[in-house]
Formats: sequence, C-alpha cells, structure tokens
Amino acid sequence: MTTASSASSASFSAPSSPDQHASLAAEGFADVLVGLQYGDEGKAKIIDALAPGYDVIARFNGGANAGHTIDTPQGRIALKQLPSGVFHPHTTLYIGSGCAIMERPHETPDTATHLQ
Repeated sequence: MTTASSASSASFSAPSSPDQHASLAAEGFADVLVGLQYGDEGKAKIIDALAPGYDVIARFNGGANAGHTIDTPQGRIALKQLPSGVFHPHTTLYIGSGCAIMERPHETPDTATHLQ
C-alpha cells in the first residue's frame, strides 16, 4: 500500500521506448497530460509530438474549443473535436463521455475537411 509520504519520495522517469510504454500500459499505467491554465498551454502540440510512441490517445473532457493547433505536412490544422494524434494512423482515438460533442460536426467547414 502506498502512503502519501512514500508516494512523495518516489521517483518517476518517462518510458524511453514504445515497448516500455506497452509494458507499462499492460500493468495499468497511463501517461496523462493535463493543462492547468484553462487552455492555450500547447497540449495539442505536445500530444502530437509524443503520439508516435503511443497506441491510444483519449480526450476526456471539454467541448468544441477554439482549436488544438498542430503542424502537419499538409499545413497547420486546428482540431476542435478530435483528439490530437488523429494524423498518426497507428493510434486509436477515444472521445470520453465527459466531452460535449457538436450536434453536426461535419457541417463545420474546417472539421468537415479534416474528417474526410
């Protein structure tokens, strides 16, 4: 059993390879990126940069925002609903039940283009 005092003295190092990510995930571990400044911290760019080392990316809360901006070979794209990592074909994306989904995302011009 981990107590508050033992947890605070524990050290952590990020997984260094996709195999290490997989073994940690199999043991029930997950990496979580949380923004504490109400957005605009660059979470999408960080997730997109780290996505090649992950099989699953999830967005767990929020709604259609001003846009998670990522740079792709096709240019700069702002995602409003889709989780960052959408342009990495090996990833499985999840949108959690805590997210507010636009009623017709396919009718929003920028979203419709990227969903095709």
